[in-house]
Amino acid sequence: MSKKITYLNDIQKDYFNLLNSKRDIIFCDNLSLIEISKIVEEVDIFWRKNRDKFLFDLDYFSDKETLFLAGSMYLEFEDNKHYYFKTFGQEHIVNEPILKFKDLLNNTMQDSFDILSIFKRSFTNTLKLLESYNSYFYILPLDYIISVYHEDLIKSQNKIFYKLLSSIFETEISSPNSFSNKFNSIEEIENILIEKNIDLFEFEKEDNNLSLKEKLDKYENRIPISFDNNYMMKFLCLLYNYWNQIIHIFITFLELGFIPYFSFKEAFLSFPTLFLSLYLEDDANLILNKIIMFYTFNISIDENEFNELNFEEYVNLVKKEDFQEKLIDNADELFSKGLNLAIKHISMEFNDLIEKI
Repeated sequence: MSKKITYLNDIQKDYFNLLNSKRDIIFCDNLSLIEISKIVEEVDIFWRKNRDKFLFDLDYFSDKETLFLAGSMYLEFEDNKHYYFKTFGQEHIVNEPILKFKDLLNNTMQDSFDILSIFKRSFTNTLKLLESYNSYFYILPLDYIISVYHEDLIKSQNKIFYKLLSSIFETEISSPNSFSNKFNSIEEIENILIEKNIDLFEFEKEDNNLSLKEKLDKYENRIPISFDNNYMMKFLCLLYNYWNQIIHIFITFLELGFIPYFSFKEAFLSFPTLFLSLYLEDDANLILNKIIMFYTFNISIDENEFNELNFEEYVNLVKKEDFQEKLIDNADELFSKGLNLAIKHISMEFNDLIEKI
């Protein structure tokens, strides 16, 4: 028998009321980082106060295919991302967007204008989800839930990071010191990666012509940390920063059983390799095929295709036509033919689907 929600719907309504009461503060002309910090603190208190209730309701998701938004700060309604997300799975969870600003606000090197604009957008989209789409998506503080169930999360992340690093370089690496002792220079590391045809810091086409040092310098500019000219430590720390998000997504899947749904390339790129190297269960290929299919659907369908589609009608049609099953059943064959043919096939199936509306 399928379990029922006991508290979570009421929690979502209460959370909407909390955020809605802050609307005037957020959209005033002189919004400050101090005001944002206060709101983030109130949100943190809200979830802690409701901890036992939403933890109790986690059982509801145990017998359903539940997807969680991975690698994104919030669900982008203005780009029709809710259509993509709801195309697959039974239940859908957005990792609490407001709490993600705790780390940004604690980092004094971040540009305040960027934080203000990003926060306003995140706040707007979160409010819209709670107000208009609360029957389709749940907001939950997944990072907080993971910390409750997995107290040694940081230790686990470090262990996974060094396990992956060791597998790439085919030697035991367990700490920054052991890494430094294994290799003499960044050029030695670069030569190993070239020989293995592995590129860890290529995010754009023009990156292909850059040396490893140049790529590290470029990536360093994306985060507020400076390493001077110690390229060995720069490589290790920047790789940890890049992989940390992917490792955390994997741990969320492992601990809660929720399947990650990626919509952005950078978050998705390294996940399949990590997943297959760490998840050794019999259903690994099936789950990975789903994750890859979800992402491929994102890059196959233009967001404007959804502009004229009623959301509720679309969601019902996807369910009625077993659209996910139709794509997943042919996943191995599709991907074996190459990405371009897979994209073409998915587009054709999608067009056939929406013609039925």
